Amino acid sequence: MLNRYKRKYKELEGRVIEKANGKFNKLSHPVKRWLVILFVIASTVICLGTIGGLFSSEESDLLRGQSITEPTNINPMTKNLKSESLIPLGKMKGEVDGEFDSFYVAVDKDARLFINRNISYGENAYEKSDAWKEITMNELKQYERSLHFIPLSQKSKGLKP
Repeated sequence: MLNRYKRKYKELEGRVIEKANGKFNKLSHPVKRWLVILFVIASTVICLGTIGGLFSSEESDLLRGQSITEPTNINPMTKNLKSESLIPLGKMKGEVDGEFDSFYVAVDKDARLFINRNISYGENAYEKSDAWKEITMNELKQYERSLHFIPLSQKSKGLKP
């Protein structure tokens, strides 16, 4: 049933195009030229109007770099870090050699990576302590082969930094 309507629509579309084409071809050469020129001008105006609408004054300032600001949703980075504070990155979890493994990943102000398998869920969760073990980038890449990384977000219901 649907194919029948599609076929009828295609036939109708073909007939309309043939009629319009026939009428256009019957026009004199100067009239055809003016119609094509008017069509190009109208298309150009529509395109420029659309582009102009995309770059309204508010957005064009942003594109020019006049109003680029720091994101407001990155709380750990906006705090003044103490020398012993870590910046939370996320959590890695999954199965390694048939055993479940999960840990939190953080970085310090010197860009050194740390993991914690037994994190305390308090205000000082991301303070350097014996629970945080430093790892290398190569070790993290080894973990990435078998574990999934889950970034911490402001909307998560889990641990808040």
